[in-house]
Amino acid sequence: MGDRDDALTEFHYTNPAQEVLFGVGILTRLGEATDHHHWRRLMLCTIPRFQTSGLVSRLTDILGSRLVVVYAQVQPHVPQFQVEAAANLALEHNI
Repeated sequence: MGDRDDALTEFHYTNPAQEVLFGVGILTRLGEATDHHHWRRLMLCTIPRFQTSGLVSRLTDILGSRLVVVYAQVQPHVPQFQVEAAANLALEHNI
């Protein structure tokens, strides 16, 4: 085991289906990640609290026109009806 200074503070994991970015200030690099994957039409699925906290606004600013629609109704353990609603919204907006 290393010193406290060796503690994990940032990581980056990618596989064909997803990319996980973690670390302080990582949101500022989100635009880079979407460009790297050539993602042009994104949908954000989130909880209502993040909409009222300003986090969704920050993501909207960072992603710009790439963020096409926000589904901010997600509940813990995502009920099936919400999965279906989000999937339908993605289809509707050609995500």
